Amino acid sequence: MNGDNEPPVDDAVNVVSIDSPGRAVAFCAITTFVTVEPVLIVIVLIMVGVPKVTVALFAGAGLAIVAGLFWLITLTIWKPMQRCYPAQPIRPGAVSRSWQTFGFGRFLRLSNCLMIVADERHLHLTPFAPLRWTGARRMSLPLDRITDVRKAGLPGFDMSARLDDRLIFGPEWCLRLAAPQSEIVA
Repeated sequence: MNGDNEPPVDDAVNVVSIDSPGRAVAFCAITTFVTVEPVLIVIVLIMVGVPKVTVALFAGAGLAIVAGLFWLITLTIWKPMQRCYPAQPIRPGAVSRSWQTFGFGRFLRLSNCLMIVADERHLHLTPFAPLRWTGARRMSLPLDRITDVRKAGLPGFDMSARLDDRLIFGPEWCLRLAAPQSEIVA
């Protein structure tokens, strides 16, 4: 076990990525741009003669606001769910997709910031790095407790379902694992 009380992912477990190459390249490019953009803004501000103290205050305030938002998301959305569905070991034969969207209820949506690993027992949701920096860790949603799988009536989601008494939304490729094709409501 590591210091985060998260079960280790056994190196022998071969998680197969089913990301499409085009989507992976697009999201890597977007992530790189979003990471580099603030640095470029700071460089431009310095080059046009903005005092360094002002630039430092501007950059510090921006960083504090973004870090505060990620911390708030972790504290109010992720941690309560993580306590309900603690991380479980990932089983051999699992598949994964990165930059996935998942929703808890109609309004709590984590868009394009999760890696979902699906094995025969769980959907393992891992948040992207900025949420992990603020304390969010992997959670494992048990497939045997996901019911009422159906086509979603909400834009941006393929499927909806119930996890215990909680409404969830997610990609079709993983929520279909919770119910045989014949049980999915259109």
